[in-house]
Amino acid sequence: DVRIPEQYQREHIQGAINIPLKEIKSHIETVVPDRNDTVKLYCNSGRQSGMAKQMLLDMGYTHAMNMGGISRLDMPKVKK
Repeated sequence: DVRIPEQYQREHIQGAINIPLKEIKSHIETVVPDRNDTVKLYCNSGRQSGMAKQMLLDMGYTHAMNMGGISRLDMPKVKK
């Protein structure tokens, strides 16, 4: 989840980890050290997750996936 923490707290995909887009480069290696692991990215619309995907590809991650916007994802969600 590359959205801001407030959006993540209101609703997120079950099991998702929140790393806001502006923190991707500095935090992703702590959460996903293996650059060959699959990283599924989402946001509100798919735009920011698309930018995050490109950042990860530029960093050498080989399996970064833009899943799009949270409202279009048919996955269990946690809501507050």
